[in-house]
Amino acid sequence: EDPFDNEDAVKVGKWAKDNGNTEPLYVKGEIASFYHAPGSRTDGAVSWFLKPAAGQTEKFEVYKCYKEGGTSSQYFLQDSDVWVGGLATAYGPITWYADSNQAEFTGSTFVSCEGEPPAPRTTINATFAEALAAGKALDDGADSYNYYQFDAYVTKKSGTNYFLTATSGE
Repeated sequence: EDPFDNEDAVKVGKWAKDNGNTEPLYVKGEIASFYHAPGSRTDGAVSWFLKPAAGQTEKFEVYKCYKEGGTSSQYFLQDSDVWVGGLATAYGPITWYADSNQAEFTGSTFVSCEGEPPAPRTTINATFAEALAAGKALDDGADSYNYYQFDAYVTKKSGTNYFLTATSGE
């Protein structure tokens, strides 16, 4: 009934750093950006950062979020479920992720997203160079709202779940 906001969730994450994961808790805040946008991962996980209050910089990450019920495709979040600027609520255990030095859910369940969703994403047919230029133009950690489609030859494959962001746009 009274979910934590970004700042309180970060404080709890710092507590968890020394004391271990919490019991599942509710966190609510404005989506600032996606780490894993809807449709960007083959496992369907969606992850986003909450917008900090004015004068604050630390962002809480809602990590690997699904609709209630599980992780199969019927529980994947879609563009119509969550969007940048939406006021989203999720539920999960809070932890401190040392590798990125931030507070986050270790896995979470989607509760709701309020506000006016944006227009549907469009697909932009681009050359590989144009898609790379779009990635380089993004702020670090941001993602493109639109989809980019291009033809290219794969010269090296490493990792999984490819999507265009400023940090992986090489």
